[in-house]
Amino acid sequence: MQEIKPARNPKTGKQRYDEDGNALFTFNASAAARALELIGKHVEVGAFKDRLDVSHGMSIEERIIAGRRRVRDLDD
Repeated sequence: MQEIKPARNPKTGKQRYDEDGNALFTFNASAAARALELIGKHVEVGAFKDRLDVSHGMSIEERIIAGRRRVRDLDD
């Protein structure tokens, strides 16, 4: 489990507070981000996919032929 620790003044060792009087805390952000990534992969959130499918439904042959047609149309 992620450990959250109070932010302490390095000289005095006392708890630090912001300008509104709220206590400040520290945590390991990289471990928290990794945990969130693992949870996202576990529940299959689309934002964490390792692979991205960018196909347009056309085979490579169809894409080449379509490209040649576009070039031919530019020449006309």
